[in-house]
Amino acid sequence: MLLPKVIGILIGTFLVAPLIARKRIRKIAKMRHREGIIRGLDELIEPTDAQQDSPRIILVTYGERFEGIFERQRNEITALMDSLRPKLDPILTDQQKVSLAPEHLLD
Repeated sequence: MLLPKVIGILIGTFLVAPLIARKRIRKIAKMRHREGIIRGLDELIEPTDAQQDSPRIILVTYGERFEGIFERQRNEITALMDSLRPKLDPILTDQQKVSLAPEHLLD
């Protein structure tokens, strides 16, 4: 009776949770760009028919500012990761180093 529960927990922890996390990361990544930010906020607001495009017009005016903030954050994170990798490299396996490669982090 306990074994199926343990197996379920293990499957959820090691198989399902990473997939869900990756999906959320991709959704957030889409919101780093102006159109993604505008679309995402528009979906959260769910404007009524009476509001028509009014919320979107306002969101468009803020989209560029949001995009600039995300760009600055991405540059800071990239610089931080670039300084972190050389410190970790001596203790990581080749596979772990590949996992930390920029192309995998921005997947």
